[in-house]
Amino acid sequence: MVILFLHMLLLGLTQLVTPLYSLTLGASQVALGIVVGAFGVAGILLSILSGALSDHFGRRQMISISFVFWIGAGAVSLLAPPVLWLVCGQILVGVADLCLWVAAMTYLTEIAPQGKHAELLSLGTGMMGLGLMVGPAVGGLVGRHLILGIQPAFILVVLLGILGLILSYRLSSTRLSALERGGFRRQVRLSHRGAFVLVGRNRSVRMAMSVMMLGTASWMAVGRSFYLVYMNRLGFSTELIGLLSTLRAGAMTLAQFSFAFLASHLGAMVTMLSGVAVGGLALMLTPWLTTAPALALVGCVGSGADRLRNPGMFTMIAEGTDQDSRALAVALLNVAWATTQTVFPPVLGMIVERTTLSVSFLLVGALVAFFSVVLYVWNRRVEVA
Repeated sequence: MVILFLHMLLLGLTQLVTPLYSLTLGASQVALGIVVGAFGVAGILLSILSGALSDHFGRRQMISISFVFWIGAGAVSLLAPPVLWLVCGQILVGVADLCLWVAAMTYLTEIAPQGKHAELLSLGTGMMGLGLMVGPAVGGLVGRHLILGIQPAFILVVLLGILGLILSYRLSSTRLSALERGGFRRQVRLSHRGAFVLVGRNRSVRMAMSVMMLGTASWMAVGRSFYLVYMNRLGFSTELIGLLSTLRAGAMTLAQFSFAFLASHLGAMVTMLSGVAVGGLALMLTPWLTTAPALALVGCVGSGADRLRNPGMFTMIAEGTDQDSRALAVALLNVAWATTQTVFPPVLGMIVERTTLSVSFLLVGALVAFFSVVLYVWNRRVEVA
């Protein structure tokens, strides 16, 4: 739980500071989208491989490697400007996030007692949300040094990465037995082949991937890029933007902690998709909000509701797959996230350059709300059939 918190603190810090720093360097809307989207490149290329590595070498080893990449990301980002170094830094952040995401979430499903997956995953994702609360606040505080350079923020990333590397050695090592693993090359081939089989045969995995793509196109992609641009255009200071991001992260944390309670009364599927739909509706309200209190209220409601999908997706995977398939299922979920995260921000940037920020919020919000309803109806029909 401590390692999940630290990792998300680093993520919250960099995902606030990096886009704002890109804007101070004169990045266009498309360039900003490329910087933000670079975070997902590793997920597209390496997600399934990371699952095989996690099975072969162990969860703890992969978590340790993630903090090595955090150290590298901070060091590379110190070279900016030019903006290209921020892109490279974001790619390394994506690798770090990938290594930890697949290994740590699989680790949680393995150590959870039978029937307690929802509770433990709700707690785990809630701790990640706490990290996202602290990270933007720290990023906003160091943001006052933007005029003098971004070095304070990325030096802190390097130091916290070293701390995470030390803490990761406190974890017990878990991995499949040598008989189950077999040769690594064979395991990688089987993982890629098994990915197609798992998607084709397992409805829980397909639904979790669909929800992930829908949610990523909402507050995850827009909130890390053009929502910050909108607040910047309103003339908000970096500290105020960081505070508002912290409040949104707090709402996301409370939502994830409350997932087990809501799911027990409404069902996991209804809880997830209702949250995603509310997130889309909140995005549609954003263009009419011009004050910090209004943006704080709607942003907290929208991003908090949207983040209910996190424990829901992993609960579906934990209950809908056997233990040998869970690392692969988590990796596939990461592919769905990474594909959307990489492609969507640059495309949205082109839309913004040709229209306005308001149009982008309205368009994304409407599509997210509509497809949430479509997914619910589709799932109900399949269950009845």
